[in-house]
Amino acid sequence: MTAGLRSPCAKRSYRPDADRRGTGSRRHPQHGMSIADKVPFLPGMIGSSSASAVLLELVHNGHAPAAIVLHEPDAILLLGLIVAREMSWRTPVAARLDRESFETFRGLVTRVGEDGVIAA
Repeated sequence: MTAGLRSPCAKRSYRPDADRRGTGSRRHPQHGMSIADKVPFLPGMIGSSSASAVLLELVHNGHAPAAIVLHEPDAILLLGLIVAREMSWRTPVAARLDRESFETFRGLVTRVGEDGVIAA
């Protein structure tokens, strides 16, 4: 199982100017915080088509989240994980969870298994 501290539910921006720790927008409530080894729950994405490249760079540089929980699949973001896996890099798990269930995990240490099962 992959483990990490869960981030609060807020839309996240993975932009080219991200600080290489995973935060991009200065307006985001967690701007400046690292997502490395954490499990962000993303109810939606904001931003550009470069999100996959930024996530790929985070994976390559060892600053990737432990796992990512999405309300709905984001093809652009997940492309970064697909490429990382093709490069044989250690890739975080991406799991899907209905938005109403996000609050169940707020503030808890969360684990996401390789099979995508989410547990606190």
